[in-house]
Amino acid sequence: MKTPVRHAFDFAASLSKPTVVVADDHQRMLDAVSHLLTYDFRVVAAVPDGRRAIDAVVRLDPDLALLDITMPELDGFRTAQALKHAGARAKVVFLTLHDADEYVEAALRSGAMGYVLKARMKADLASALHHALEGRSFLPSLTSLSTMAGDAGAHMLHLRASDGSVHDEVIEMLLTAVARDDMTVVLGTAELRTSIAGKLNAAGCDVAALRARGRYVEFDAADALSQVMRNGRLDRREVGKMVQDLERLRLSLTPVGRGRVTILGEMAGLLMRNGNYQAAVELEQTWSELTKALPYFTICSYPVQLLHSREPVWAAVCAEHSAICHSARLQ
Repeated sequence: MKTPVRHAFDFAASLSKPTVVVADDHQRMLDAVSHLLTYDFRVVAAVPDGRRAIDAVVRLDPDLALLDITMPELDGFRTAQALKHAGARAKVVFLTLHDADEYVEAALRSGAMGYVLKARMKADLASALHHALEGRSFLPSLTSLSTMAGDAGAHMLHLRASDGSVHDEVIEMLLTAVARDDMTVVLGTAELRTSIAGKLNAAGCDVAALRARGRYVEFDAADALSQVMRNGRLDRREVGKMVQDLERLRLSLTPVGRGRVTILGEMAGLLMRNGNYQAAVELEQTWSELTKALPYFTICSYPVQLLHSREPVWAAVCAEHSAICHSARLQ
């Protein structure tokens, strides 16, 4: 008699899960995705093309639409656009083999909230769907995020493989910032700053010349923390002074003086590594509040191990960022 009771409980619990329509033209992929999502989501339809995806979303009104890009009848981009025009409430996430920035940018233009590479499906898919439900983006490319942000401010979270590592997409994003003549700020450890400067120089960027022009600025993250921390607690006024100093520098850079600032920082990551989780979250919250009206494209870099070991802190940190870039190269 216990089995029917357990099944009834499982069925009731499944009804409360977020609902998903999945579209992919390979049956094995549909089966794999449906199995992978069983624990946290309820797949209400698994279809082989874009037209049937539109029909299923309109008919079933799911919370999420998980779309492949290359599909018969209607590709994923046009499917997402059609869903938007139809007024569907489903948040769109792409699951694809394509890793080029132009595909990510096209996905964003179509209204997608997430972009997951099939090679990273097991590691990233559930997180991407949960973040879409919460109204935050989950993307594999910092360069695409930077390009799409334009001159607007943004607060992004980048997860890297380990302490001291610099992924190619970080260098690509910084090269993009330099090319558009942003004021570029690297606020990190000596190891990180040295590694980034070396890779930028190797890519043909004259870091010394940029420093001389005030277009490339470096700060030591530990020194910066010593200025904003008082007896183990964050001093919000000192963070405000740091932002004011950056603003004075930005506005002094004529004739571009009112352009965007691209910032790569790891102050909060250092706080977390030292076990001061509360201060790390407060720093993220304070930075969001102080820079939300400024043209600052801020990327907060964390070793992925720190966040995955502290789920409540991970949730609080994520809540302060408008998008997450989980490196496609993490192993």
